[in-house]
Amino acid sequence: MIGWKTEGDAPAGAGPSFGGIVPALVMGLAVALRWWSLDFGLPDWMARPDEANITSRVQVMLRGGHWSPGFFEYPALFLYLLRALFALGVPGGSAADYIDDPGPWLLVSRTVSAAAGVATVALTARLGSRLGRDDVPLGWIAALLLAVAPLHVRDSHFGTTDVLGTCLVVAALLAVEELRRRPGLVRALAVGMWVGLAGATKYNLALVGVAMVPVVLADRSLGWGRRTNLLLAAAAVAIATFLAINPYVFLDSSRFFEDFAFQAAHLRDGHGVDLGVGWGYHLTDSLRYGLTGPVLLLGLIGVPVVFADRGNRARWLPLLVFSGIFYASLGPSRTVFFRYAMPVMPGLALLAACSLVRLATAIAPIWAFARGAAPTLALALAVFAATPGAISSVHLDRLLGKRDTREQAREWLEEHVDPGEGVIFAGGQGAIYGEPRIPGREWCQILAIEMEPSHCGHVGPFEMLRLADPRGGLSGIDRARFRWVVTHEHALARYSALHFKLAAALERDATPVVSFVPYQPGVGGVFDPSDAFYAPLRELSGHERPGPVITVWRLDVRGSVESPRNSGRPPA
Repeated sequence: MIGWKTEGDAPAGAGPSFGGIVPALVMGLAVALRWWSLDFGLPDWMARPDEANITSRVQVMLRGGHWSPGFFEYPALFLYLLRALFALGVPGGSAADYIDDPGPWLLVSRTVSAAAGVATVALTARLGSRLGRDDVPLGWIAALLLAVAPLHVRDSHFGTTDVLGTCLVVAALLAVEELRRRPGLVRALAVGMWVGLAGATKYNLALVGVAMVPVVLADRSLGWGRRTNLLLAAAAVAIATFLAINPYVFLDSSRFFEDFAFQAAHLRDGHGVDLGVGWGYHLTDSLRYGLTGPVLLLGLIGVPVVFADRGNRARWLPLLVFSGIFYASLGPSRTVFFRYAMPVMPGLALLAACSLVRLATAIAPIWAFARGAAPTLALALAVFAATPGAISSVHLDRLLGKRDTREQAREWLEEHVDPGEGVIFAGGQGAIYGEPRIPGREWCQILAIEMEPSHCGHVGPFEMLRLADPRGGLSGIDRARFRWVVTHEHALARYSALHFKLAAALERDATPVVSFVPYQPGVGGVFDPSDAFYAPLRELSGHERPGPVITVWRLDVRGSVESPRNSGRPPA
């Protein structure tokens, strides 16, 4: 048997000793799952919505020679980190090439997220080693469960703020645990720094600061004056850290309040799809699919397991307080992206590991062959619990490595549409995410945002028109000028749906030429309904590539007609 030692009683700086085999395997798995297909969809800057919004704003800062993000829907830490990296140089790209091919810059931002995802797994292992009391690898069991968690694996591929923010939350919780073990001003200041960094990545992550409160208030070795000083010192450092990274909260205060109010309203009012409020949705969907049902159930069971051991409560209370308050803050919101629940996933993985450890400890003595083998049994149970997530994550990475239907459609259009012909993009009812990305002025304008001087001299390979309101069918279309129509459909109906009037008009007055289909007939899949990301998180069997169903139609050269009121669908 591998030699284990008690983790909770390990001296500061020590780690679990079991030959390094389990840590190496877990971290290797975490790295492989997060770097596999990291370049998915490129150079399409809409393969993952929001990425280009971030990198383009960084480009604006660099080209303007300033540090103003001009954007406060979330704080500036991730943008400034990318600004520093971009200033060092981006492999395979120069600033002048950004609009033609933003891929190299997007890959840098994704690399930051992937590295943060791997670091989160390692920090979760470390935190678990500090919380554990038994001679079992609680920390590495939790790290394994997080390493294969489908939502964490998926979002570690995205150059957005969520994974980095979650990493900083775990770092803050680890600092709180160090403070609990050895109270002191320096450790309180360290907590404040990590809290400030988390809040500087996403505003609501500053709630991790509440984890410190029960630690300080419950320490009877401290007088009330010292307790107050520690809390105030940590709060002061957290605020100072946030403001040092976000000075334009003051320097551009009118824009800050405008964007902050917009984000608050967006969270309150929803994102176009009524999925209910976060109280239930994040439990039944975000965490269920993001962690897998078995791990979520084990995590919830872990709460009473922790509280059943009176001597263990103080260790776990900071984690439970943060997780409870953070989840409660998500509850009233009607904007319920899966990724919003990610900051509680490391804590749930730790609680699930605690459940597995208790189960192994309870059943090991029952069987003679397992007596004294609780560590090995706990690991075996962890592998069993982690298997569904690992299978989904492997399938997802494999799927992301395939060519997207939007890329297939773009190549077909550039090859078959003559420069003198025009193409109508329809099917999204105004949404652009499901369209093939054709270089041109609109592409340039969106990527450039507010660059001065304008970098939008691009002309597309053919004339393009977006049919934003499909209710008129094909009436009013100059068919001598626009001979082609491109539609896109998907289970993500908010972003890719064909209006029945337009569908009927196409069936009557157009011929389907080619379709690009990402899945086999009758296949389902678990998608985040709010998110325009065209790869499922679970139930990936039968999916052959990301993307919507894209159909290219050839219009008849006749006068415009009114669409009859019957529905129709293009062939798949």
